Amino acid sequence: MEYVHFSLKEQLNNHLLRYHTVPDSIDLSFNIDGLPLFKSSGRTMWPVLCAVHLKPTIVFPVTLTCGGAKPTDLHFLDDMVADINDLLSSGLQHRDKPLTFNILCIVCDAQAKAFFKNVKLCSGYYGCDRCDQRGEWHNKVTYQETELTLRSDASFRQQRQREHHRGSTPLLDLPINMVSAFPVDYMHQACLGVMKRLLLMWSRGEKRFKMSASQINEVSSRLAALKPYIPSTFSRKPRGLEELERWKATEFRQFPR
Repeated sequence: MEYVHFSLKEQLNNHLLRYHTVPDSIDLSFNIDGLPLFKSSGRTMWPVLCAVHLKPTIVFPVTLTCGGAKPTDLHFLDDMVADINDLLSSGLQHRDKPLTFNILCIVCDAQAKAFFKNVKLCSGYYGCDRCDQRGEWHNKVTYQETELTLRSDASFRQQRQREHHRGSTPLLDLPINMVSAFPVDYMHQACLGVMKRLLLMWSRGEKRFKMSASQINEVSSRLAALKPYIPSTFSRKPRGLEELERWKATEFRQFPR
């Protein structure tokens, strides 16, 4: 794996020069994910991005890791974790003004979150990162019950439920809540998860749930009629249910409710 780390303090100092005034305390968030570089190759990039929550928001890379496959361990996060801890403990002197920093969250999609927290994926037994249920498997999906015990930062760090954990992670060295500091992945779990499954059930599922052909055509016609009224803030216009398998997350998000 090829690896590059950029000094967090140096970058913050440079980027904060854009602002005439900055508050004494600044919120930061981080994003970790993997992305393919080429369609014809398995080579991937794993950037760690930092967002500075001022107006306008600034985003810059902290670590870039590149290789022919997914990293086999999490040691490429070590320098980032050490840099963040140094920033949180000693702060930053900017224009003769001492600044303190706070981590709001670490944003990952569902698969990346399981990888970087070194836990089971959300679709598996004991995979929920909010509660400690085993879940019940039915038709390729693991469902959770409503009676549950919520996870806490302490229970996560102590690995009280061994079945949930695959091992340790460098992120444990950060002074964050290992449960609430990782937001729920809305795109994969709500749009490409719940909403997509409902629409597939209503249009392709068992007869007792499935809409009639005339109802499916009616829904598709109404979606097509909405195209002129969709604002430019949505990157895609509605398509009919006949193209449901090719819908993107934003199309599930804007489906009329």
